[in-house]
Amino acid sequence: MSEEQQDGEKWEEVSSDLGRTIRWREVAKDDKEAEKTIFIGTEVVGIYTEKRENIGENSATIYQVNTIEHGMLNIWSTTVLADKMKRIFEGNEVRITMKGEQKPKAGGKAYMLFDVFQRPPSAELVAQLGVEKKEEEKEEEKEEESTDEEVDPKFD
Repeated sequence: MSEEQQDGEKWEEVSSDLGRTIRWREVAKDDKEAEKTIFIGTEVVGIYTEKRENIGENSATIYQVNTIEHGMLNIWSTTVLADKMKRIFEGNEVRITMKGEQKPKAGGKAYMLFDVFQRPPSAELVAQLGVEKKEEEKEEEKEEESTDEEVDPKFD
């Protein structure tokens, strides 16, 4: 982070950690892809934190997964992956495995096949990744706590 002096006050710049974008193939298709993406293998395991939509000129979708080994990772959606990820809950531990490619029976461009699994994250994993609950979950817990308190009928 850098600091800037303005109006006699110090300002600290805040940068975002959007993570690194992965690719599923070891060899990049070109120099641009090699520069902008990383290959970590055919499996990603971590906490599914966010679905980001309408990214870039093609209005693409990115799934963000926070991993112990690689930090925050961005995974570009595909039709096959989107169909499976719509059933995954943010905040759950997810395992996404690229199983290979398949050519359509009618011909055309091959598409990637994925296995996707989810489970509630362990307390240990949450602690390791420093994942915090979303504001909505915190509010729901507060509401549940307040309704759990017994109300004296005389003061109701």
